[in-house]
Amino acid sequence: MQKNKKYTWMTFNIKRGDIKVESTGDEKDGSERHTAFTTALKKSGTNRYGVIDWGEQEKLIFIAWNPDGSKPRLRMVYASVSENFKSSLNGIHEALQASSDGDISKEAFDKCTEKYKV
Repeated sequence: MQKNKKYTWMTFNIKRGDIKVESTGDEKDGSERHTAFTTALKKSGTNRYGVIDWGEQEKLIFIAWNPDGSKPRLRMVYASVSENFKSSLNGIHEALQASSDGDISKEAFDKCTEKYKV
């Protein structure tokens, strides 16, 4: 994402044991980017992974989205491959485990990347 700047965020799902890109976005404005990303992440109503290029320093944040009320078996599947998948992605600066809207708020992303501010 960072090298070619084609996308500013991506969401992923697991289908038949494979992790697939589900949706992408290229919004330049931070507020629009956040809205589009969180909408896509929550759209299915179930577990997903996401990566967003966030802040002035353009840091990549990996999000493991496990919404409250998702099926326990699905939570286990996503949890079991989360670390390996995150490790396979280049350039991830921070990671969040998220289960509610507050966990994926702009404030949560800002807090996650504040240590990179100059």
